[in-house]
Amino acid sequence: MCTDTDTDSERPPNRIEIDFRSTCYEKIPLWKSWAAKGRVQEAINQLLFLEKQTRAHTSVPDVTARILVAIVQIYFEAKNWLALNEQILVLARKRSQPKEAVLKMVQECITFVDKIPDKANKMKLIETLSFVTEGKAYLKEETALLIRILNKINNEDEQNQIETPSVSDRSVPLNFMDPADIEIPKKRKILDRHSKEILFNLHKYFNGLKNKDMSSIYQTSAAKLTSDATGVPFSSVKKVIFESKRVLEEGKPFTSSKKLLVARKNKVNINDFDRAAIRQVIIDYYYEYYNEDKDFPIMTTLHESVKKKLNYPGSVATLRREVTRLGFQWKMTEGNSGILVEKHKIRFQRINFLTKIAEYRSQGRPIVFASEVYMDTSISSNPSTRGNGLIIVHAGGSEGFVPNALAMFETNDPVGTRPHYLSTEDFIKWIENDLMPNLKPKSVVVIDNVFYQNILEHPAPGPHACKQEMLDWLDFRNIVHSSSMLKPQLYQLILEHKKNFKEFKIDYILRKNNHSVLRLPQYHPELNPFKKTWLIIKQKMGKRTEWCKQGKNITKFVKSKINSIDVQEWKSACDQAVREERKYIGHEAAIDALTERLEKKVCDSSEESDADNDIIMGEAESDVEET
Repeated sequence: MCTDTDTDSERPPNRIEIDFRSTCYEKIPLWKSWAAKGRVQEAINQLLFLEKQTRAHTSVPDVTARILVAIVQIYFEAKNWLALNEQILVLARKRSQPKEAVLKMVQECITFVDKIPDKANKMKLIETLSFVTEGKAYLKEETALLIRILNKINNEDEQNQIETPSVSDRSVPLNFMDPADIEIPKKRKILDRHSKEILFNLHKYFNGLKNKDMSSIYQTSAAKLTSDATGVPFSSVKKVIFESKRVLEEGKPFTSSKKLLVARKNKVNINDFDRAAIRQVIIDYYYEYYNEDKDFPIMTTLHESVKKKLNYPGSVATLRREVTRLGFQWKMTEGNSGILVEKHKIRFQRINFLTKIAEYRSQGRPIVFASEVYMDTSISSNPSTRGNGLIIVHAGGSEGFVPNALAMFETNDPVGTRPHYLSTEDFIKWIENDLMPNLKPKSVVVIDNVFYQNILEHPAPGPHACKQEMLDWLDFRNIVHSSSMLKPQLYQLILEHKKNFKEFKIDYILRKNNHSVLRLPQYHPELNPFKKTWLIIKQKMGKRTEWCKQGKNITKFVKSKINSIDVQEWKSACDQAVREERKYIGHEAAIDALTERLEKKVCDSSEESDADNDIIMGEAESDVEET
């Protein structure tokens, strides 16, 4: 199986990248002024809605950080300490919350500690921040700062200190608890192996104190002593102490720690080319099922066929997951047998691509395929420590690579921290500065259908946008409306018309220069000759251990291998892509005929999810709620 790493195979499909920076600069000061005038909850609601959008549609952590800082500042200025503590915990735990945003929020909240006059609220804020920072490596400096602040408060407040003998007075014995005062539980408790281990550690610890200087105990925190005595990690002791406050307040018992479940790693490493081959096996069965009237195979039979034809190493369950990821689902036929059917969205993308590219070829327009790949250049053999790499962006067609269109971007992000892909800004700059000046007139640029290439030029306002923003959007597009209409009515008009006015930024830029854009369907790398050309380049570069030895000369090394690809190799890749297009066109009629045989047992609402109807060509609605 192929093991080539393509950037678009690891990215979240159908995600739209939206730039919220101008919105933050404009709206946050406005909402802060609302809070200053007493409209605190209204301002918080607007900020929380914007924070939800930025987490889902932007990769710039500074934008989300501004929102989080604004939220805690409003609660602090309103002196709503309870809401402040609750919101800190909620914002820090939200899914996909950027670490940089949490860091900025914690740093801002630490500045509040000295400004809170009430010591009880001050200590509550410290506890909340300690809980948020605990165990997080990127917040270790803030954790240390909180410990210093807490020690300073304890030293200044003599009333809360335990009255203990002086360190210099070693003649005063320790006042241990009288055994008669210890309350013995009436019901016998069953000790598990962990409890017995803790009891033994306690016995060993106190037995070792006989010959030690007892005055040193007073310089150690109670939590640290507990950790040393029981052998339980210090962080776990802190969690138990934090939970004990809830136990004492509510009178409930301690909860058992959840067992850490480690997700099983998928050992089958396949890429888009492998998935395309699996799709082709399924489509070949369509052709046989339609023309030779054979039974469509069940999953086990399909697994045997894929294993035989493609040397597929995965199990039946793994193949079922891959088939679902490709957009297939089982449907019942008239004979009460099952058949795999592609979702409407996937077929529509492919048919739309095949129709348009055939039309452009009939017009004799130059067709250029633009794509990017990621190449790991780390010397380390340990995948967890790798990070250095190159993102290579280029374009070409049947006449070879586009001259002077090659661009390489270095990255040093550790593996697993984020997918390796270009930012929207870098990709647009590459189109404007490197690709577009070297294109022939009226060219067709074929690009991957990934989220950062699907940024809207003028996105429609959402349901919580300002009314004036909705009116301006409708006025600019000459849609009949009335200024007396309410926001839900205006937004309904926007929903009815916005599909007619959608245009992506990349499409807009190229259209102004008399070029067209065509997007590849997802998981169809066989239709992109650039992918096959890249495989040839990797073969010329040799193994990864060879190109990693190039060091600082890696960019020159890669450039030389790319320039070694001649026109004939590009033409061969393009001809292969054309043959794949014709093969798909020939099978579409058979797929349509097969769907006519499907038994009408499933209602339309269950056949396709709402997302399939809302997402077309990798484009997602910005107002879809997060689940």
